[in-house]
Amino acid sequence: MKNKLIRFQNTEWIMPFLFSKGMYYIPILKEILGEEFKAIKYVYGSPTCKWAGGRITLFNIKNLNLIEKVISSVLEYDITPEFTLSNTNITKEDLNDEYCNELLKIINDSNSQVICSSDVLFDYIKNKYPNIQTVASLIKFFINKFDNVENETKYINDLSKLYDKVVISNEYYLKNPELKNINDKSKIAIISNYTRHNCPHGQKHYELISKFNKNEITYEEGYNQVAKFCPKINNPNHKEERLTDDEINFAIKSGIKYLKLQGRDMDFDIIFEILINNFFNNNIEKENLKKEIDNYCKSKLQNSLDLQIYSLVKGI
Repeated sequence: MKNKLIRFQNTEWIMPFLFSKGMYYIPILKEILGEEFKAIKYVYGSPTCKWAGGRITLFNIKNLNLIEKVISSVLEYDITPEFTLSNTNITKEDLNDEYCNELLKIINDSNSQVICSSDVLFDYIKNKYPNIQTVASLIKFFINKFDNVENETKYINDLSKLYDKVVISNEYYLKNPELKNINDKSKIAIISNYTRHNCPHGQKHYELISKFNKNEITYEEGYNQVAKFCPKINNPNHKEERLTDDEINFAIKSGIKYLKLQGRDMDFDIIFEILINNFFNNNIEKENLKKEIDNYCKSKLQNSLDLQIYSLVKGI
């Protein structure tokens, strides 16, 4: 396949592949992309734990040796893991969780990073492991309200002094596409396929996920509450709109280099659609790419555990 398979050039991608089904796309993309694979700089996710947030985590593994093997396998591709420890409801008592602290030690020892939304956890991490790089979660822009663009700009600049990256909301970007008065644009990331624009219930949604990850509510209890206010559930007329290619290209021209994709814990085929619609160049032949992925998996993973897992995940 020809060069320039990636849709947006001169960018660094943050992919939802860590501790999820998408992990099997890492070797596949390396094979297909060749030199362009170096654009994938980070993968994010988390095993199930009390500090996790943003999504319900399904990778419920307590074997720390396995966690270390996963991290080592990612590092072999020159990709940095980002742990989504973005629970919004962390208390000082939660900081004593033994398993989470073991994860934090692994993060520190492997030079991995942490995506964080809780000030309590951020302060704890920086006091215990000051060298861990941190990412300000998009969730921070749901749990904090801003009266105007100026106040939100100031907040972003304040975060940039503390964090190594800041994931801003698309709502903010659309109001300030030139990123006026942002002091350090090199730290800014946007989610290219984010679709919950102006959702009035985002804070409540993330709080329920945080409570679930802390075992304070069951999945059914959380879902029933979400169903009462979420415009997406049981609504066939709900339309999702992501940033257009022109809007993302303008963001890149304005100084943004980090592009992030949502899609943790999605089925294999859905992840493929996300990549096709947001990551690969528009000129890519979808069916040919599917065949190439299948051929790669059958030839490279034959008679291996990886092939068995790939087959199960893909449903073939």
